[in-house]
Amino acid sequence: MQDGTDWTTAYHEAGHAVMARLQRCHFTAVSIDLEHGGCVWMRSSFRRMRPDIAATTVRLRDAFEREYMTCYAGSLAQERFTGRRAELFEYEDDALLAEEMLQRVCSRLAEARAYHRYLLARARTELFLPPHWNAVHVLAATLMDARELRGAAAKRLIDGAMTAPTARSAGRRKRPPR
Repeated sequence: MQDGTDWTTAYHEAGHAVMARLQRCHFTAVSIDLEHGGCVWMRSSFRRMRPDIAATTVRLRDAFEREYMTCYAGSLAQERFTGRRAELFEYEDDALLAEEMLQRVCSRLAEARAYHRYLLARARTELFLPPHWNAVHVLAATLMDARELRGAAAKRLIDGAMTAPTARSAGRRKRPPR
């Protein structure tokens, strides 16, 4: 039987993968190999854009927002699964990548903080919708068995889990009895 670290990593990586799928970001594989910290191999469209493109272009902002939310979706899923706030060192690579992208788009600190809060709230809302959270559950459980999934298989699994008949009620918190 695997320990809690494996499950935490599985939920973290499943969060990245599900958000990447929702945001139409291309990824080629999902892994929970703990030697490498687990990862989602994603092709970045934002980081490939030329630096001379103005930060205010719609295309750049759209790519930034999609990838930024994908970066933080792993820690959001991990926090919801464990019931505790993820420590910075647990997702340091994700936070550093997101910070680098944010600096490229925002010039003022106040704007960056507000934009971060806005995108984090959007990511949390989208990821925790019942069909999407059901996809995180299904993908995490599959990753515990397979340890790694290729992109096409993970995308089919995510799409199937989101459209399953039970997906509408999955992940909802039960109301306390009256």
